[in-house]
Amino acid sequence: MEIGVINSLTNGGRCFDHVAQFGLKVCQLACWDTSLATREVAQVVVEESVKTGVRVCAVWAGWSGPAEWNFTRGPITLGLVPREYRAQRVEELKRWADLPRGLVHLLSSPTAALSPRI
Repeated sequence: MEIGVINSLTNGGRCFDHVAQFGLKVCQLACWDTSLATREVAQVVVEESVKTGVRVCAVWAGWSGPAEWNFTRGPITLGLVPREYRAQRVEELKRWADLPRGLVHLLSSPTAALSPRI
């Protein structure tokens, strides 16, 4: 197992330099901004991953609406639990998963993902 960090998806996908500067080769990519779930950002993520030598091992994708990370309101505000946000959140999470060979599929082999099929 490799030691890594949680790294925020920022700067349009150009966000791996500081991970590489620490000498780390793996990270979990975290992003709550569903507007970044695009083909263009996915391609930049792959290119930057290859350039910096940082492999993305997981993606933690978020959703909109209230989210309280505590034991009192957390269980009724997080994930797909709240009925009033469920349909919207399902669609937002699908957006991450529906990227062509999306971020989730690009994780295992960044160099293979550079093909024009993206």
